[in-house]
Amino acid sequence: MRHQALPLVPVTLSVPDPVYLRGWLKRAYGMRGPLRVSLYRNGVNLTYYVDGRSGPCVLRVYSPGWRGKRAIDFELAQLLHLNGAGIPVSWPLPARDGAYALPLRLPDGPTHAVLFSFAVQGSAKRSKLQVYRGMGSALARLHAAQSAFKRRTVLQPLDQAGLIDRSMGHLRPYRPSFGDQWPVLVKTAAKLRARLAGLPKQGPAYGLIHGDAHLGNVHHDDRTGRDVFFDFDLSTVGWRIFDLAILLWVDALDGAKPVQLRRSFKTLCASYSALRPLGALELRMIPDMMAARHVWYMGFHAQGAERWGTQIVDTKTHAWKMGFLKRWNKGEIRKILL
Repeated sequence: MRHQALPLVPVTLSVPDPVYLRGWLKRAYGMRGPLRVSLYRNGVNLTYYVDGRSGPCVLRVYSPGWRGKRAIDFELAQLLHLNGAGIPVSWPLPARDGAYALPLRLPDGPTHAVLFSFAVQGSAKRSKLQVYRGMGSALARLHAAQSAFKRRTVLQPLDQAGLIDRSMGHLRPYRPSFGDQWPVLVKTAAKLRARLAGLPKQGPAYGLIHGDAHLGNVHHDDRTGRDVFFDFDLSTVGWRIFDLAILLWVDALDGAKPVQLRRSFKTLCASYSALRPLGALELRMIPDMMAARHVWYMGFHAQGAERWGTQIVDTKTHAWKMGFLKRWNKGEIRKILL
């Protein structure tokens, strides 16, 4: 009795074989000699560490359906602009034919891959205040250089609609996992939407931003003493204080003590303001921007839950995530910072 061939099961997340990519890199980029390729991170996109005769670099394989060619081209054009302006970034490297984004066909759909320069991570120990002092001036310089980049963004702005409305739309299907906290989230979103409406949408307070400027996307180069930015996948227009608020939000989630969080806030804002003074309204709105980031973060997880696992949107996880918004609603975050 013959066994029928099993049907090929469709996939929603495929991981290209590093051995295949090694040969592909040699053909597409003309790399010679021994070449080591290994999967470094499986996240929104796939990140591979590539080490060869000319030194290390990073290969990003964009997840199918996540970014179209126009969005990728915008990201890469911005990085080339920033690199040319002297801003330390991980920039795209051209293939043999001069292209930066090369097509790949994966089991879950067509996509593109980009090879980036390697952002060296320093080993020197720095205090939290040293980190924030450096990040304040680095973000101010980054925003100034971004203001000179005039290409129109493809991604939705991180304004009220992008931060709050779109995020709530992603969260709504998971309303049952919030239980009696869903009305609290709805009221919090409405309050944040009203607060954000008071912020200006023109430069220098509003413009192109990194969009995900936490310390996991920045390496400090001990040799130059400068912070090197990478992962501009979420870069679009928004309020510049959003990039500052992300750093403080991460510290708050990690359990930073109030006195440390306040010192970090003062140091970060003073360092940034030395190059581009922050207005009184911008300073007052940073606690609100931290809460807006949190709502966006929750919505971002909900957007990808079917792919990354619904554990990130279950009852236990949402109960934990609502903790930060409760602190904001009570005025605790504002009291600590301001």
